[in-house]
Amino acid sequence: MKTDDNDRLFAKVGKFALALPCAFVVAMLSMLVYAWAISLVWGWYVVPLFGLAVLTKVQALGLAILVRLMRPSFIPQKSLKDEPWACLTHLFLNPALWAALAWFVMRYGNV
Repeated sequence: MKTDDNDRLFAKVGKFALALPCAFVVAMLSMLVYAWAISLVWGWYVVPLFGLAVLTKVQALGLAILVRLMRPSFIPQKSLKDEPWACLTHLFLNPALWAALAWFVMRYGNV
């Protein structure tokens, strides 16, 4: 009986341990696509219209992070009732992670 409980616990931990790096990779790929799209659209419209400089890929990635931070996000009401920590995580952890990513890009992006 005790072994079954341990096996289930290890199965859950294993799934989480696999899901976390996968989610990080998907988020990074998503941000790279956003950066690519921003740099293209910037070059097509902002440069000719306003005479501003062309964005580098690193600058576009920083701008993508900034846009993501400024965009309002939706917190489902169900999660607020069932998991009150989900709200705090959403409000504080998400911006902190995006800020950490922006710092990393700023620090190591031009290497």
